[in-house]
Amino acid sequence: MISATIIAAVISYYTSKKLNAKQNKASQDIEILKHQLERSREAETKSEQLQSIMKRYRDPLLRSAFELQSRFFNILKQNLLWVYLINGTTQERIYDSKHIICNSSIFWLDRNIAARYTIS
Repeated sequence: MISATIIAAVISYYTSKKLNAKQNKASQDIEILKHQLERSREAETKSEQLQSIMKRYRDPLLRSAFELQSRFFNILKQNLLWVYLINGTTQERIYDSKHIICNSSIFWLDRNIAARYTIS
């Protein structure tokens, strides 16, 4: 009878050790899953912030890029500088120099983004 009690105690001991090991493994897995879920939520938040920023600035940037491309085309392909600023009359020179400076794409971009930022 003593041997049956010893065998039962040994089996109980190893069973409890295995059970504890499985519980520890399960709790580690749960912690890993919690950490992964937290990182996933942070990534979603960052993605939402990026989408918000893109929505806010996409249109002004696209318009500015189009305006800049248009101005480069006019200056380079249609010889705007040569025709008006160099060979033009005094009025044409004054108008074009003010027009190029005041309505340049960078000025236009700054003005539109500032307006959009203050409105939102």
